[in-house]
Amino acid sequence: HIFPAYAGVLPEHRRRQNLDYDSLDFRFPSHGSEVEGTCVAVRVLPRYPIAKVRTGQYVADGPWLWHGELEIGRSAP
Repeated sequence: HIFPAYAGVLPEHRRRQNLDYDSLDFRFPSHGSEVEGTCVAVRVLPRYPIAKVRTGQYVADGPWLWHGELEIGRSAP
């Protein structure tokens, strides 16, 4: 999940849902690969200023297997 520095930059459908983040969910087989024994996934980030990124792995309708957050601290121009 991508949390923008300013909620007003979120896509319209996210604002209508009253969400404060944009979702870049993906399935590893279609967006990732194994590189030197490590799993790597690549997603193109949105162009708006980002405050933080929350990432992890979960089971559908189940618990998170792991998760973490990264504060970006990037502000608007």
